[in-house]
Amino acid sequence: MNKLNLLAMTKPELYKVIPEKIPSMKKFNINQIQTHIFKHGRPDIERFVNLSMEHRNCLNQHFEMSTPILKDEQISKDGTKKWLLNFGGDADIETVFIPDSHSKKVDFFKGTLCVSSQIGCSLNCSFCRTGTQKLMRNLQSHEIINQVLFALRQLGGFPLPVSNAKIVDNIVLMGQGEPLYNFANVSKACRSIIENLNYSPYRITLSTSGVAPLIPKVTTEIGCSLAVSLHAPNDSLRDVLVPINKTYPLKILMTSIQQYLRLHQYNKNRRVTFEYVMLDGVNDSDVHAKELIQLVGIEEFAAILRSANIATTVRVSRGSDISAACGQLKSKNESKYLRNK
Repeated sequence: MNKLNLLAMTKPELYKVIPEKIPSMKKFNINQIQTHIFKHGRPDIERFVNLSMEHRNCLNQHFEMSTPILKDEQISKDGTKKWLLNFGGDADIETVFIPDSHSKKVDFFKGTLCVSSQIGCSLNCSFCRTGTQKLMRNLQSHEIINQVLFALRQLGGFPLPVSNAKIVDNIVLMGQGEPLYNFANVSKACRSIIENLNYSPYRITLSTSGVAPLIPKVTTEIGCSLAVSLHAPNDSLRDVLVPINKTYPLKILMTSIQQYLRLHQYNKNRRVTFEYVMLDGVNDSDVHAKELIQLVGIEEFAAILRSANIATTVRVSRGSDISAACGQLKSKNESKYLRNK
C-alpha cells in the first residue's frame, strides 16, 4: 500500500484525509501532529508521544514522513555549512546554510538557508556548475520542506520560537534547479513553510533565471520575494550566459517583473533583486553598466549603478572553498567543474 506523506498535504487536506483513514482521530489530534512536526521538528511518528499507541500505529499504516538521509556535511572556513541529502535511490541534493557574519552580535547560528528545488538543472547557464548536472527530476513539496526541517534540526532551531527570532531567518530558493519549472511543488512547499513554520513571505526569496510567464504567479500564489538572475544587460550577451533568454528575452522578462511589482502595490517596500555574477572580461565593462567602453572592477561597476540611484550591493561569495557558493551546487562528485566555453 502506498503511504501518503504527511508533509505533502496542507492543513485542510490533513483535516479531510486523516479522519477518512482513521475515523477516531479528531481535529485536535491533527493539530497535535502539526505541532510535533513543525513546532518540535520530530521526524518520526513514533515520537508523537501525546497520541495514543493505537493512533500512532494507524498513522504508520497509512502515512509516512520520509526524512532525508545525511550523506555528507562540509563546513567552510567562513562558517557556511553544506549538506548532501538523499531522498531515496539516486535522489541526492545539496542544501546550504550561510551564517550571518555581519550581525552586530556576530551570531553564527543565525543566517540564510539555500534550498534546492530540482535534482540537477536543465538551463545550461554557461558559468554555472549546477547546470553541468543533467536534470533528473523535480523535488516533491515534502522534499523541499524537509530541507528546511532538516536544517532547523541540525542547527538547534527546535522547538520553534514563538517570536520571529529564528536560527534560519531567511530562506532562498537558489539551490539546484529552476524553481519556476517546478512551480506546483515549490508553491505548495512555500505556503506550508509560511503557514506551519510561521515565516513571513518576505523572508522567503524565489530566484529565477527568467521564466517570464510564471513570475506574476510568485505574487498571486506565494507572495514571497523575487530575485532574477540577470547577469547581462542586453539580449546578445544574455543569450550566451543565460540561454533561457532566447525564449524569454529581456523585454518580455522586464514586463513580467513589472507585473509582479504592480501586483504588490499594496506594499511600497516590495522590490526585485537582480543577481549579476561578475565575469572578468565578459560582462564587467562600462558598456554593460553604462554602455561605455573600458573594463572596470566590481566596486567601480557598482558605483556607476549607484550614481544612477540604483540600489546596489556587492555580495562577497560565501562557502566557495566547499563548493557551496551560488551556482556551485551539484549532487554528483565529478571532476569537471565548469563546462567548456
